[in-house]
Amino acid sequence: MNISNLLTLVRVVLIPVFMALFFSDFPYGNYLAAIVFGVAALTDTFDGYLARLRRETTKIGEILDPFADKMLVSAALISLVEAQKLRAWFAVVIIAREFLVSALRTLTHSKGMGLPASKLGKTKTFFQIIAILLCVVFDKNQLSLNRATGLITWFFLAGALVLTVYSAYDYLRSTILMMSKSESSKGEG
Repeated sequence: MNISNLLTLVRVVLIPVFMALFFSDFPYGNYLAAIVFGVAALTDTFDGYLARLRRETTKIGEILDPFADKMLVSAALISLVEAQKLRAWFAVVIIAREFLVSALRTLTHSKGMGLPASKLGKTKTFFQIIAILLCVVFDKNQLSLNRATGLITWFFLAGALVLTVYSAYDYLRSTILMMSKSESSKGEG
């Protein structure tokens, strides 16, 4: 097991720790949960960087890394819905996009092609992580649009939503173009 895959596994292990702290009655439990979530999110940055730097990319890492990302974000969104800090439809849109992109990656992989992460997808992830952290830290009153904390949080939530929908469209468009080029090249041969 290389360091990159170990960091990915740490991210998965931190999910129940985040949830336990988020739903705990500990003083400052939401801050502790935000720290754990932030550390887990940072492992995503470092595992990919280290894998490329050390040339230790593995098939298990290629599968486990996006799966761990989806688990982390989904667990956080579901927790926020349960705590009534986020509307369910918002979480459903983001989680549905993740399922769609996973399906598209599976489809392209089955055809011998790849669907790499895009800069748009990475920007979407950044907005999602910041929005989740803000929602975890602030209580319901602080998330009101009448407060600066609420405005900042809603800015990141709206950005995450727009980028989520647009990146889903972009991945779908890219997949259709790849598949049609693949089909037309088969027809020419």
